[in-house]
Amino acid sequence: EKSKQIIAAGRLHPDKDFSSLLRIWSMVSPKHPDWTLKIAGEGALAHPLKEQARDLGIADQVLLTGALPHDQLLREMARSACYALTSVAESFGLVLVEAMSCGTPPVAFDVRVGPRAIIENGKDGFLIPNRDETRFADSLLRLMCEPEKTGITPEACRQKASRYYRENVMKQWEGLLEEEKIS
Repeated sequence: EKSKQIIAAGRLHPDKDFSSLLRIWSMVSPKHPDWTLKIAGEGALAHPLKEQARDLGIADQVLLTGALPHDQLLREMARSACYALTSVAESFGLVLVEAMSCGTPPVAFDVRVGPRAIIENGKDGFLIPNRDETRFADSLLRLMCEPEKTGITPEACRQKASRYYRENVMKQWEGLLEEEKIS
């Protein structure tokens, strides 16, 4: 069952740009003061992020959990209305696949390479162009308030994530190796 929370995870480092996520949350939180933003991870920016949340007036709605054991992180993902990814750069973005495998739709900035390779915008998550924080906030609100109207379902998220499960990736590798043998 989904809780009134949004989750993000990663090292507390400028590359993950949780500072943007806090600004985004400051647009969302006045409309939903009973919701929580959880950020799982540790790093040098923990204290500055807590200060920023306090300065933005959202400290009561933001929980920096520190690092969580993997199974606990997956449970938090499964309970969350959506996963938020604000990275300035991302390679593959395994965390997106993990969230989607829990039936949790992602909202991510459309940065070079990663999220676009995983998320099909409007089908199994939202890709936000040009680091548009207002549009990111609007997408979070849509998933929080009217998830059924987005057309993004937990099943669509799980289906997309299943492409990256070990057994499916192994089948693709086996197929490629077979093709090479035949050639």
